[in-house]
Amino acid sequence: MFALCVFVHTVCVWPLLTLLAPLAVASEYTHPVESCLGNILPVLVGPFVAGCNFATLQVWLWLRMLKTADAHCGYALPFSPFGFGPLNEARRHDFHHEKGVGSFGSFFKFWDQVCGTDSAYLSFRKKKEEKEAERKRI
Repeated sequence: MFALCVFVHTVCVWPLLTLLAPLAVASEYTHPVESCLGNILPVLVGPFVAGCNFATLQVWLWLRMLKTADAHCGYALPFSPFGFGPLNEARRHDFHHEKGVGSFGSFFKFWDQVCGTDSAYLSFRKKKEEKEAERKRI
């Protein structure tokens, strides 16, 4: 699934995008191929393989919609429940849309760490933190 997401974003979708800044409402408007292969299929495979009941599926879909809105709102909200621990925070997703590289993980950053697709983001964050530290010293 992760490899499919990377393929869809890098080969099929990224060359067609013109909107670089994340927008919560725009996150629901995708090309039909991206919508099926990159959004619907990865979200539904787990619950169907696990045999979830309808109520559990509804909770999962509700959480995914909240996560999508949070990741595309354009802000790194300090009180967001999705910005802690192994969850993929909005800053990573903003970087993904702005630069078009890395941070392909949708809910967890685990696969980005395992596959090394977060190296560009980590380098970006390190440079940004160094600049902020230098600015504070002055």
